[in-house]
Amino acid sequence: MTFATWSVHFGVVHAQVADRWNYLFFEHVGENHKLAPLVTPLTLGAAHAVNIGSMLLANRVPGAISSIVSNVTPDCIERLTHRYEHQIKSQVHFPTMIGLMGINPDDVDIPIINTLGEWWRILEKFVRGFIGALYPSDDGINRDRFDDDDRGLRKFLNVIDCGREWSESDSQLESALTMMHFNNVIHQLYSNDQHTTDAMAMKHTWVCHKVIAYSCTVVYTSSSFLAFENPPHGYRNATVSQECVVPSLLVQDRLIELLIGTSGDSLHYNEEMFALLPLDAEVMPAVTEFLADLKKFSIKISANPDKYVRYLHPDHVTCAITW
Repeated sequence: MTFATWSVHFGVVHAQVADRWNYLFFEHVGENHKLAPLVTPLTLGAAHAVNIGSMLLANRVPGAISSIVSNVTPDCIERLTHRYEHQIKSQVHFPTMIGLMGINPDDVDIPIINTLGEWWRILEKFVRGFIGALYPSDDGINRDRFDDDDRGLRKFLNVIDCGREWSESDSQLESALTMMHFNNVIHQLYSNDQHTTDAMAMKHTWVCHKVIAYSCTVVYTSSSFLAFENPPHGYRNATVSQECVVPSLLVQDRLIELLIGTSGDSLHYNEEMFALLPLDAEVMPAVTEFLADLKKFSIKISANPDKYVRYLHPDHVTCAITW
């Protein structure tokens, strides 16, 4: 979980896709490009707060929230980010994620798979419809992508390394832009609100195990951790030398306070984020259908709480990453 939180969350979700890809799109494609309104909502978080994950890495600060929570310094996160930056598809490209898991999403009924699969379907359909409305023929999009190699969509795709991983096809652009939106869904899994919920659940579990009087004997004590000879089921030690280590209540309380104190928010997908953007009439049907699909998905999640992950409800997922 430490690796996922600070390498995937900070390094891939924040710094690479939510920040670097957005900047590169507007650097090489331009804010006046007809596809810009599809990417602009992903950048609106800066108007509400700040992309703190990217800021910490870019400024090479000596300490961060990761240092307090997991004893992981920003320079360690940076090294992990560079090590795995060419495997972004395995983190924010749902078909690749499923392929690596070796499962067919149609053959399983797992809430997280159901939820991520539905999000990917909705976002992919929206991106494809948006692009298709502006480029009714393959020739149109190919000319726009390949005529100007220095400023254009092809340059953008090459710079983010998608050209090296994918074949030269229009699905390359669709996949990249879908990943940029799906990245927000993955981010929600690692958000402070989710970590706060997890931390409170961990504290509750710790207290319950303590009160239920397991046959545990404390064999090691420090200011931060307690160790047991016969630990409750599910607890595992963080080091080789101790049988079991769990955070003390003091550390858990501080963690919860820290997570709440550093929480932030931004514009959500269900708030009709395209309302203030200048959109061509051709793309309005795709936008309208997208918002309708989100509302249907919201109803589906509320009606089937055991089938979907409620925390990934469209009301909770922000369209721009800040914290």
